Amino acid sequence: MSFWKYMNELFQYCAPTLDATDKLIGIVMSVGLFYLGYQANGIAKSNLELVQQDKQSRKYQINKDEREIFRAVYRNLSNALGLVFRDGHVSDEALALFWQARDQARLELPADIYEYSENLLEAARKAFTIYRAFLSHTDLPIDRKREEKVKEHESYLLTLIEAKPYEYFAKYMRMESV
Repeated sequence: MSFWKYMNELFQYCAPTLDATDKLIGIVMSVGLFYLGYQANGIAKSNLELVQQDKQSRKYQINKDEREIFRAVYRNLSNALGLVFRDGHVSDEALALFWQARDQARLELPADIYEYSENLLEAARKAFTIYRAFLSHTDLPIDRKREEKVKEHESYLLTLIEAKPYEYFAKYMRMESV
């Protein structure tokens, strides 16, 4: 028997085993590649989340000058609210502080702070108008219409008293520890 004939018979005899081994190795490689792809997808997702968090934190980082603008608006709102708490009504001084805070927020701060200051100014303006109307008409009889105006005035004051400027400003002003 020649060498080549012997090799041919040997390969024919081992062919099913080699075929099965080839298929088994293909399956193991497919499972391994699937696992590798799954892990790579998980890493990509976690990296995407980190990038989004970093982008989010960068969005709220402000420099020193911007911080002063936020402080000025916050200070005006706090002082105005303090005057409302002290006096029990919206005075000329408090209304002026609300107005200043709103104007500066409109020009230099993000939309959510501007809207918040606008809402406070609107409530203060309405409370101020009602209070001034009652001061100029102290001789009005106590009737249903007057009681409704008093309740409306109280609702505007309650809006101002329940205002929490720190909740709106905190996300911009807090410093992250490094």
